[in-house]
Amino acid sequence: MAEGIFQERAGEVREDIVEENINQLVAQGILRIEIGFRNELKVVEPYLKICRLKLQQGELIDWFLGSDSNLPESSRIVLVQYHGETIRTSLNDDPIRSLFVYCTRYSQGLVPYEYWEEGIPNDHWASIRSAFHTFNFLRVLEFHNLKVKSLPEEIGDMINLRYLGLKNSALDEIPESIGNLINLQTLDIRWPRCPRVLPSGVLNLAQLRHLMLPRNGIKVPSGIGILTNLQSLINLFIRPGIIQELRSLTQLKKLKLIDVSEEHGSELCACIMKMTGLVSLSLETRGFENDELLPTLESYSPPPSFRKLRLYGRLMDLPNWVCSMENLTKLILGYSFLSEEAISVLRFLPNLKHLTPWEACKVKVMNKEFCRVGGLPKLEALVIANQNLLEWTEIEEGALPSLAFLHFHCCSQLRILPEGLQYVTTLKVLNMFPLHPDLKRRLSRDGGKENYKIKHIPLLGSFGSFG
Repeated sequence: MAEGIFQERAGEVREDIVEENINQLVAQGILRIEIGFRNELKVVEPYLKICRLKLQQGELIDWFLGSDSNLPESSRIVLVQYHGETIRTSLNDDPIRSLFVYCTRYSQGLVPYEYWEEGIPNDHWASIRSAFHTFNFLRVLEFHNLKVKSLPEEIGDMINLRYLGLKNSALDEIPESIGNLINLQTLDIRWPRCPRVLPSGVLNLAQLRHLMLPRNGIKVPSGIGILTNLQSLINLFIRPGIIQELRSLTQLKKLKLIDVSEEHGSELCACIMKMTGLVSLSLETRGFENDELLPTLESYSPPPSFRKLRLYGRLMDLPNWVCSMENLTKLILGYSFLSEEAISVLRFLPNLKHLTPWEACKVKVMNKEFCRVGGLPKLEALVIANQNLLEWTEIEEGALPSLAFLHFHCCSQLRILPEGLQYVTTLKVLNMFPLHPDLKRRLSRDGGKENYKIKHIPLLGSFGSFG
């Protein structure tokens, strides 16, 4: 969207048009959705081969180079893979439209990028900084895993910039001149070691559509309600008066709030009721492993567009409106301390595709009530985290007819996989981290008595081989 490679249509939301284009590519078999923790889009053969050929010919991305090379004198999209060397440039006023600089996990000396905990040395990318004033046409700028320590004030001169990504940086502050980026649509500063204060200049970014904040409790300037074009607001910490400001952001499609408590319930409910196009909502308490209760928003009536819900914090019971959401496709419940009965009613959600009960239920035994025939007909990914879980007793034959990805995380005591797992023929991936020694022995390919339950699954992963 930032590079402007899609056709806008009057009266339609840009993000909706882009999603429609992607769905068309999936339907045509050019892209494939890979089911997992986070679904990923992959280019499939023979289109992948064609793309690689065009890449080599400079038709899609003009240059792909290591950081020990000079940047090209003329290119439209530039990717720099950083290995730990000094980045050199050879830039002029040619119209570079997109610049991506990202750090691989290891440098050439096999030093993890975490080695630069305090940030990349200035001399390693000084030439990039000095070249900022030449990026007159730049629309997209992303530093990923680079642990950039500072941005020059000159970044404010890049007035054509639409996307600025600084994920996993080491920034101490963001310059006030960022407020000059009048065309900026996306500001992504997620991940640790980010500035504690967002400059007030952000409030000048009238075109901003996506604001992704770090989880460090960054202080957001008062008046954020002026950014009425926002479609996404991620990792906003609740502070006095902030919910009132959110009332103006009626265009929001994705909202993630942190440090929410039960006392915010009625005000928050009235606020999000105004967001009639909301697609994704995440509510998280502070220190969600303690006894802090999440608000249940009992009077909330989700709009038809609502698809994804994440609730991290203690719940006395599932809110009634959750079980009535026929269009819900993704549900994550964390540290909810719910009963098995409360979890089992989720099977009546007809379009749920991804379910993650993350320490949401502390039972030692999962029974077949969780997944009877007819329940969860479209579930594709199931991620279970439960340190207390010892056994999953049974899956009825014909249950979970769409399940492709099953992951057990921190289920270190789990000793028995369910009878009937062998009938879930759609299952492509089974991960168990860690794998209990007793269960490993019974599932072993070499004479394991319960190997029949998993032998049809193509991809098996664990801390410790299945054998």
